[in-house]
Amino acid sequence: MESKKIRLIGKNGKLIGILPYEEALLKAKEQGLDLVEVTRKTDPPVYKLGDYHKIQYEREKKYKLQKFKERQAAPKSIRIGFNESSHDLLTKVKKIEEFLNDDRIVNIEMRLRGREKAHGDLARSKIENFLTFIKDSYFEQSEKKGSERSEGSYKIIQPLKRYPQGFIVTLKKN
Repeated sequence: MESKKIRLIGKNGKLIGILPYEEALLKAKEQGLDLVEVTRKTDPPVYKLGDYHKIQYEREKKYKLQKFKERQAAPKSIRIGFNESSHDLLTKVKKIEEFLNDDRIVNIEMRLRGREKAHGDLARSKIENFLTFIKDSYFEQSEKKGSERSEGSYKIIQPLKRYPQGFIVTLKKN
């Protein structure tokens, strides 16, 4: 043990004080608890009295929750095809609405393959038409609910952009 003195935190989370390591170890044994290192980066290092497995479980739980929130923050992607039917597009509009209502960012991609790449202007008009489907769908929802929504119920974060494989546009709820 490099450090002779440690900062000891009790089982209830209150600071007990700065004690020699051996004395802290004795306190832990008296109470039937483990002496768990919280951090070694501070001077003196911080230790906590408690059940090692319970503290480890809580750390893992926090870590998993943090990872889950990171995944939730990642944008969702929806791909539409050049020759996709209107019913399929309406299904994707509903999925996009779910993502937007969950305050998620949505990337809409139109991948062009082969000879489709030669018809970029037609593909651009198709994806712009798809964006009007989303607007129309929002208007229908507001009529059903009886509430008023502004025309810009979603915001285009990244405008429609051409890239080598096709087009992409990014949306977010206002």
